[in-house]
Amino acid sequence: VKPEAPQLLEALLQRWKAGGIAAVTMTSRQALDNLSAMLPPGQDGLLRGTPLFAAHTRIAERARALGIAPVVTTGAGDEAMVRGLQRFFATVA
Repeated sequence: VKPEAPQLLEALLQRWKAGGIAAVTMTSRQALDNLSAMLPPGQDGLLRGTPLFAAHTRIAERARALGIAPVVTTGAGDEAMVRGLQRFFATVA
């Protein structure tokens, strides 16, 4: 998978490397697989080391299979995702 706008991927990678990406949210396995496939060789550690919030257990299972940790299953919907993020970061901060 190649991004349609490589400059956007490069900007994302720069921000991620600088610590500007604190979490990743996923609402589908396909989106997770696409993001994973878009990362250049050697950059997959960015995804594996960033907390991932999954809207469903199947997404969470796929994330764990990719070596991502921590993975938090939040449940479907925006409100559930936001609650999961708030709970996680309340314990980290």
